[in-house]
Amino acid sequence: MTHWSIISSTSADLVIDTFNFLDDADEDLSLALKKAKIKMIRNPMTSHPIYWAPYSLVGRSKLNF
Repeated sequence: MTHWSIISSTSADLVIDTFNFLDDADEDLSLALKKAKIKMIRNPMTSHPIYWAPYSLVGRSKLNF
């Protein structure tokens, strides 16, 4: 979910990166989202919190039940 309005182009990148990090994160969505946010923070073009801060995970984070 997001807490405020988002920028569509960078939002798509964040979601794609989150799912790409799932294997490295042992199928843990919260860890994958964290890795995607860190990737954005390290990029000077998306390091401002407006790009990565609105997102939070709600509900179960592990995909393998």
